[in-house]
Amino acid sequence: MQPTDKEDMIAAIFAEMQSFQRANHSAMAEWVQLDLTMAQVKTLMVLAAEPPVTASQLANLLGLGRPATSILIDRLVRDGLVGRTEDPVDRRRVLVALTTTGNDLVTRLRQGSIERMERLMRQMEAADLAALRQGMAALAAAATREAAAKVEHAATMPQPAESIAQR
Repeated sequence: MQPTDKEDMIAAIFAEMQSFQRANHSAMAEWVQLDLTMAQVKTLMVLAAEPPVTASQLANLLGLGRPATSILIDRLVRDGLVGRTEDPVDRRRVLVALTTTGNDLVTRLRQGSIERMERLMRQMEAADLAALRQGMAALAAAATREAAAKVEHAATMPQPAESIAQR
């Protein structure tokens, strides 16, 4: 039975996503074996996508307070996944970035997912791949429009006065 209206289609897509996640559970072995919290994994993924950042910048990117972010950084530094360095432009600032070990872990986790998806896609018919490509392109376009709208909205919001500590 094919769903007919948009809401039915969305519900059917989520049902298929859940089926995929259940079938793909065994491929998550490396993720499950990580001795990291979800917040720590998020921190690694954010740092992999960003140049070295300050703890305050990282807190903003993660949507966390500075104390919680400091605790995350401390644990990841202790585990050798993140390092702190002096900002070459402003020696008063400390920058946080992935270490080689942290970068290798993120790469390994991402690569495993990519390889699994490639294997699964190679089993699909060309018409199904074309439909998947079209759907992913549409989803990416919707995400891009939403992100642009958020940036535009944020640009129209009044900015708080600069604090003395920021000067």
